[in-house]
Amino acid sequence: MSNCLQHCETQILITQRLLQDETDYAAMRDLLIAAGADPLLRGYCTIGDLDWWRSTHADPAHIHKASLWFVDGELAGFIWPSDNNADLLVHPAHRDIEAAMLNWAEAHLAAADGDNAPHATTWAMTQDATRVKLLEANGHHRTEASLTWHTADLSRTIPAPDLPDGFTLPPLPVKRRSRRASRCIVRPFTPRG
Repeated sequence: MSNCLQHCETQILITQRLLQDETDYAAMRDLLIAAGADPLLRGYCTIGDLDWWRSTHADPAHIHKASLWFVDGELAGFIWPSDNNADLLVHPAHRDIEAAMLNWAEAHLAAADGDNAPHATTWAMTQDATRVKLLEANGHHRTEASLTWHTADLSRTIPAPDLPDGFTLPPLPVKRRSRRASRCIVRPFTPRG
């Protein structure tokens, strides 16, 4: 698929295709890093989420159903499909392609659910006025299914944990903390044999 959108006084070439290889997957991860700098977009998906979705799906070939969206040859957004659900993930500089992405998702992922009419679902943070407005304009409505976002100020004093009797958490020496913590994190994922 190829579309041309009028943007300001120039035309932008938008192309869409399905994921082809690991180079595409790396570009998807890079896009999520860029989106992570945006306070609204970073809540939709992290690299860890993407890797988790990929690794836990029953069909290893499912990854090739991801729809990639390019603006002038650069990855600008992608859709991670799951049944009739579409996670719309977009680069902060290319929010204007979300309407085209949503239309594609509605056309390609709509499915009947029991007695309900065919439908497609996606997520929007309540603070993301751009996406909420787009979804409402396309006839979407808010449901009871939701994600809850919590945050904590880590510059405050963090209370000591309430440990069971007989358990202690010894402090790590500052000089060794980084290496020791790193070993604790990496060791479970290091192949043995």
